Amino acid sequence: MVMFTPATALVGGLVLGTATAGKLMVSGRILGISGAVKGFVQGSVTSWRVAFMLGMLAGAFGAARSVPADNAGFDVLPDTFTPRCPRGLLVGLGAALGNGCTSGHGISGNARLSPRSLVFTLMFMVAGMAAATLTNSAAAVGIAPLAARLVWPHSDVLRWGLLLLGSAVLTMAALAGIAKQVRSHQVVSLAAEFASGALFSFGLVYTGMVRPTKVIAFLSPTHPAWDPSLAFVMGGALLVALPAFQTVMRRDDITRPFASHHSLFQPTAAQTPSWC
Repeated sequence: MVMFTPATALVGGLVLGTATAGKLMVSGRILGISGAVKGFVQGSVTSWRVAFMLGMLAGAFGAARSVPADNAGFDVLPDTFTPRCPRGLLVGLGAALGNGCTSGHGISGNARLSPRSLVFTLMFMVAGMAAATLTNSAAAVGIAPLAARLVWPHSDVLRWGLLLLGSAVLTMAALAGIAKQVRSHQVVSLAAEFASGALFSFGLVYTGMVRPTKVIAFLSPTHPAWDPSLAFVMGGALLVALPAFQTVMRRDDITRPFASHHSLFQPTAAQTPSWC
């Protein structure tokens, strides 16, 4: 049975938002996972990309061994799904063509109030729902036709999530403070990249969205087991990222990231930035 987990989804989303906002304010870069990977594919193996991806890998490794079992782990999918790599390639192609993904457009772009990101987010949600519904993906992965059960986290699970959130805030605040005191901003910037990647992985695992059944249940609105948890993840992320991005964009006293000499990126109407 699918579990509707609004509390863990919201707390995990707050962690994702903190990682996104922290990366922007400390290193001056937009958090976008597919964009970082796309850079590697195109041969742009920069130090910040390496630090960010290493952080994600380290975070995933650590989360798999520390996040409460109710949240961590992958589903065991039918064998027929294993060789279907083209589906993954289509997801990557779509993110590349759309110049963004759920992190780049869904969080960073929407936090900037970008109309393009809002349209893209709505389009990939609608397209995903249409594909999951038309192919009956819920049945294919063994989701029972039963209403998703509302589940509140056990005290230890909630405590773990709040500890993760507090750690995310303190980590980014500490890096911002260190950047003011040291001359080697490059080192602090790379540390922020690593930390944001690790925190994003931890937060994503905590939300349970590494489980395909959770995502498919959200993308199946006509199925009895529809699970809106993913909406709480996105909402939680934007609760942090939206005010952070708007503050950076509107206030004159925050004109550059803490760990960089360049100004924060301010796209003009004529530019088409990558929010991924």
